[in-house]
Amino acid sequence: MTFTHALPTNNYGPAKFIVSASVAQGTHTTIATALTSASSGDTIFIRPGTYTENLTLKAGVNLTALIGDEMTPNVTITGKATFTGSGTCSISGIRLTTNSDFVLV
Repeated sequence: MTFTHALPTNNYGPAKFIVSASVAQGTHTTIATALTSASSGDTIFIRPGTYTENLTLKAGVNLTALIGDEMTPNVTITGKATFTGSGTCSISGIRLTTNSDFVLV
């Protein structure tokens, strides 16, 4: 399996997918591209910041804040997250926001 990483090597140990707005601090710059690369059983770690994008969630792929604080999330996703099919996924330590549409479909 080939991954398109922002970095030439993954220096994050067991974490295969790290999303960061900065090319130098992660393997992907958007959550959507990390979701495209991930498969069931993978966890995508997201660095602090606000990510404005619409996502299609995958069964078995989990999203979590790299530095989590469930009382005051450091990661915000603004947009719509769509999940179709069977299975589960989890979203941990992340604030979900939207302007006028459903945040989860």
